Amino acid sequence: MQALNLDGTLCRNQNDLRECAALWQRALSLDPWDADLHYRLAELLGKSLGDSAGALEHYNRYFELEKLRTGATR
Repeated sequence: MQALNLDGTLCRNQNDLRECAALWQRALSLDPWDADLHYRLAELLGKSLGDSAGALEHYNRYFELEKLRTGATR
């Protein structure tokens, strides 16, 4: 999972945004609980790739996970 995340980040830094998105989606298929990665993927999809539906899906998952995380610490 971490290798896919890192490879995705490297692709993003090289401006290979579609490959970055694919790698991050694969990473999330292995660990769907990574809220930060959901957020970064949502940002990439929405702002850079124009995929608002995909971005919304990952923003929603991010907010669900953050709600669980903050509720668990109370």
